[in-house]
Amino acid sequence: MIPSYNVKDTKFDIIILAENILIETISVANNEKHIPTNMFQFYGQPLIEDARNLLSNVRIANEMDLNDEEENKYRKQYQLEAKASFLKLYSDILVNIKVYPKSEYIYKNILTNLYDFNKKLKNWMKSDLKRKIEN
Repeated sequence: MIPSYNVKDTKFDIIILAENILIETISVANNEKHIPTNMFQFYGQPLIEDARNLLSNVRIANEMDLNDEEENKYRKQYQLEAKASFLKLYSDILVNIKVYPKSEYIYKNILTNLYDFNKKLKNWMKSDLKRKIEN
């Protein structure tokens, strides 16, 4: 057990990654060079909503107490919602790339961050399971 005086109050790295995904997604979706203004509602807005849901679900899951049985159920549920948000954002980006193939390069950072996010989410869920079994 780590003494409480050694614990630093820092942001969980998956939250930072989700924040970066949201910021990059907003930047891409609001750029007329990549998504024309008249198509924003169909191609830009869904990306932003997906990224917001991703961040929101991770933040909520992180707030749930792993050692409280009721909260742990919700924690798992929000982690799965984050996974669903990840898949939807990834899918929507692939659709955008097919519709606007010249802007494929602009999604590179988001896709890289999504790949990292997926790995971190899987590791987080495995870690929760191990910690729950140990307790």
